[in-house]
Amino acid sequence: MKSLNDDVIEVVKREFEPICGKPCWLVQRSFAATFNINFGKPHLEVHEYKRRSDTLKQTIKLRRIINVCGDLNIWFDRCYWHIFKGEILLAHNESTDKKIDKALSDLDGQILVSVSVDPNQGTSEFYFEYGNIIKTFPYEDDDDDEENNGDDDVDANWVLFTENKAFSYLCNGGYEYETREKKF
Repeated sequence: MKSLNDDVIEVVKREFEPICGKPCWLVQRSFAATFNINFGKPHLEVHEYKRRSDTLKQTIKLRRIINVCGDLNIWFDRCYWHIFKGEILLAHNESTDKKIDKALSDLDGQILVSVSVDPNQGTSEFYFEYGNIIKTFPYEDDDDDEENNGDDDVDANWVLFTENKAFSYLCNGGYEYETREKKF
């Protein structure tokens, strides 16, 4: 009889089949200690934003943000993470910007070899061709977490975005899918 953990492991393996064996590119921080890894063909994502009117000038400010992203994109966000080269720790989520950028730069262009998850712990490991490893760990429970606002939502360690869906590996070792508007 299969356990729920076996299901999670199989689903993660299936979701990463199109990525494993392919090189990553444009590996970079997006904000603070969050970062993205891109795979596949590059595409432009165009985001149109309307800003509030400036009360002094009574004008509406518009802004357009254009991002280059791959067919497949992994976003590491609400988790602790460490990047290793073999057994040497290169950077973690609380390292200096310089250390983080250097560690991410070292990943750029490498082939993703495999991904493993441990649903019991809510952890994951990403293995790259030259011995680099990304390890993720769930944030520790904090009942005073101001961002929670009483929500029962479980944070995602990372999200794999494809053309039409988002696959999230959750800090509790589970997963969820969301459909998304076609971006390219």
